[in-house]
Formats: sequence, C-alpha cells, structure tokens
Amino acid sequence: MVWFSHPELKWYRAEIDTAAHGTGVDALLIAGVVLAESGGLTHAYRYEPLFWKRYKLAQQPFYSEQNPRRWSASYGLMQVLATTARELGHTGLPEDLFQPACGLRFGCLNLKRCLEWAKTFSAPDKDTLIAALAAYNGGRNSAQAQPSPKNAPYALRVLAHLQGLD
Repeated sequence: MVWFSHPELKWYRAEIDTAAHGTGVDALLIAGVVLAESGGLTHAYRYEPLFWKRYKLAQQPFYSEQNPRRWSASYGLMQVLATTARELGHTGLPEDLFQPACGLRFGCLNLKRCLEWAKTFSAPDKDTLIAALAAYNGGRNSAQAQPSPKNAPYALRVLAHLQGLD
C-alpha cells in the first residue's frame, strides 16, 4: 500500500506533501509518525500535566500568564507540543496546530531537527532513525544513540507503520 491511499491519511495527502517538500522530511516518514501519534486524527489532543512543572513554565515570562492546559499539550496530526511549535517559530494559538497544514509544518520542523541531531551519532542509518524518532517522542534528553526503553517502542511502532505503508 502506498501511504497516500491509507484510509486515515488520504485526506491529508496535499498537506503532507507540502510539509515534506518544505522541510525536506520524507513524506512516508511523516505518514508513519502521523499514524503513530494521532492515528490520522487532526483534532487529536493530549494534555501532559507534568510538563508544566518539569520545565517550570510558570516561571518563564511568556508562559506565566498562560493556561497550562493549553501550553502543556500536544495537538494535531503529529501531536506537536505547543511549546515546541512556539520554539520553532509558531506565533499563533496552540489550537492552530489542529489545522493540518500548521500542525504538519511544525511537526516536520521538529522531526527534521531530531533527524539532524541523530545524524551526529556514528551509528547505522536504522539506529540513527530510531534515535531521531525516540527524540521526537520524548525529547533529545531522553534519547541517545540507543534510545531508552521508554522511547524505543514508539520508534519501532513508527517503523512498523512505515513497512505497512511502503
């Protein structure tokens, strides 16, 4: 099966192609991440209550006046954290990430950053990809050349989706 005929992805073919072209991230990889993160649901939302405290966002000027449930949450097809999107240049509302083009753009920018980071390891390509995917899922602090047991299953799930979409 080619990725763009998948029932949950066919609706977003144009947006995935645009995001892939604009960031240099392979469209098939984007599709695999979308399936692992949201199952193709652009309205997917996940509040991460420990995030606000762990990163002490209430002490940072911009976030001190913000609602933690909005800024400590992942949005959209690629489940992009609102804070990550802001770090990558998103100036809109967190809920804008529900829009496929917006969420895919910032998800791909983050994925590209993780892929570039993982290339710094001297490891086989598959291990580098696993490290990048683990970093996408849990941050670079929780992934290394060999991802932690917490993040490795996520990376393997994306790879399984890739095999099914190819």
